[in-house]
Amino acid sequence: MNEDEPNPAIREKIVHKQSGRRFWLIFDENALMAGTSIIPQWTQEKIKQECQNEKAMWQADSILTLAQKIGLNSDKLKQTVCNFNQNCEDESDPDFGRNFMNVEDIFPIQNAPYYAIFTYAYSLITFGGLATNKKLQVLNEDNKPIEGLYAAGEIMGVSSTSGDAFCGGMVLTPALSFGKYLGETL
Repeated sequence: MNEDEPNPAIREKIVHKQSGRRFWLIFDENALMAGTSIIPQWTQEKIKQECQNEKAMWQADSILTLAQKIGLNSDKLKQTVCNFNQNCEDESDPDFGRNFMNVEDIFPIQNAPYYAIFTYAYSLITFGGLATNKKLQVLNEDNKPIEGLYAAGEIMGVSSTSGDAFCGGMVLTPALSFGKYLGETL
């Protein structure tokens, strides 16, 4: 997929098509040393150190050895890397639509060592949640309030307070406000 796709809904749909919602990040020494770490809290040295454990990150001196270490088809990984490198040279990506004109940090994968990071998709929030009425009482299947049961915060689902949009931190204010309301009115 185009790693720089700005729309999270598009990225999510692509990741959901992946078996087990997991995927590999493959890059080389140039990308690692470019400055911005793929894991913001980690230095390049920390990533290299973690590769020695070979549990979630791996390092190898060739793409073929890397493929063997991580259990991917060597020919397919080599061809994928070749295609990516050609796209970098052409500054065009007909398969995934990367826009090379707007991105300064797309590097061909050509300088050993090569790295692989095993990644799982995860969810920080969910738009679905418990149904409530205006008094924040949780509703049963018949849309009747369940006596003594109230909801506030993320358990209500993000769509109850933010619609179809989400931005980090948007769930905190409703959680605090609704919690305060319930504390004052119960």
